[in-house]
Amino acid sequence: MTYREMDEEFHCMKSEFGLTNAQAEVLELLWLKEEEENDGYTDDELEQELGWLHQTLSARRRELVQKGFVKDSGKKRPTRSGRGATVWMSVSGTV
Repeated sequence: MTYREMDEEFHCMKSEFGLTNAQAEVLELLWLKEEEENDGYTDDELEQELGWLHQTLSARRRELVQKGFVKDSGKKRPTRSGRGATVWMSVSGTV
C-alpha cells in the first residue's frame, strides 16, 4: 500500500469510526511503522515521536485498544528508563 492510499484510507476510517484527531495521529504512526518496518511502538516511543506527555499518549492509545484498533503485539522493549514495555500494533485488518 502506498502512503497516499494509506492516507486516504486513514481519513475515511477516521470519519467512519469517529476517531479524534489525537487518536488518528497515534493510529497513523502505528500504521506507518508497521508498513515500513513490520514493527510497532511502545508508549514511550510514541511519546517521544509525538512529543506528548505520558498521560495524554497512554489515554489515547488505551481508547484505540478499547475501540479494537490497537492490540498488544506480545513483544516487550526497554523504555528510556530500562523497564520492559509493551509493543503496540494495529489490529490486523485495520491497516
